[in-house]
This record gives sequence, C-alpha cells and structure tokens, in this order.
Amino acid sequence: MVHLLREMREETRQLSAKMDGVSADLRSNMQSLRADVGSDLLTLEKRMNDQFIALRRSVMEYHSTAEERVRGIESRLEMRPPAPL
Repeated sequence: MVHLLREMREETRQLSAKMDGVSADLRSNMQSLRADVGSDLLTLEKRMNDQFIALRRSVMEYHSTAEERVRGIESRLEMRPPAPL
C-alpha cells in the first residue's frame, strides 16, 4: 500500500512538472500573440490613415473640378454666381 502511494506521489510530481511546462509555454505563446496583434493593429491603423488621406485628396480634387466646371458653364451662359449669404 505504501509503495502504491509513493508511486502515485511520483506520478503526481511528474504531472505537475509537465503542467508547469505547458503553462509556461502557454504564457509565452500568449505574449507572442499579443505582440503580433498589436503590431498588426498598428499596421492596419497606418494603412487606414493612408487611405483616408487619399480619399480626402480625391474628394477635394473632385470638388475643385466640379467648381471649375460650374464656373465654366456660368461663364458660357453669362450667369453670375449667387451672392454670398
């Protein structure tokens, strides 16, 4: 009986050591994943900012072109632009 208890104790120690190793690996993997996600979020933020800047430029160019066309039409029709409010 004592022999069985000693064997069980040893098995318990071995399992505990294995669990400690698995736990350390898991913590390490979690830290690595956090770093990867953080890096990906920063990259995504930069790409989105770049896209917003490009979109803003496109809208401004379109608006400028539209204004020029309206002025050209007004000039051909000899219309005066409305007075500012």
